[in-house]
Amino acid sequence: MAVRQRFKPAEREAFTTGTAIEWLNGSHWQPGEITGERVTEQGERPHYPIKHTGNTTRTVSHGQAFWGYPGGIRLPQSTS
Repeated sequence: MAVRQRFKPAEREAFTTGTAIEWLNGSHWQPGEITGERVTEQGERPHYPIKHTGNTTRTVSHGQAFWGYPGGIRLPQSTS
């Protein structure tokens, strides 16, 4: 499976500071929040600064900061 190198246009439009998202932690989607603007540095995949907003687990703490890359963050999926 190929790794996406870019965010889709709808994702770029939706991912603004303060937006609730889900981020991929291994094979589990965790709750998070976008904390800043998209970073696009020469030679790197674009990414967003995010923070974990769920409960503390064995591998991640509440409020811990990460970078969200294409395919690794998404808008929350409805459970209905």
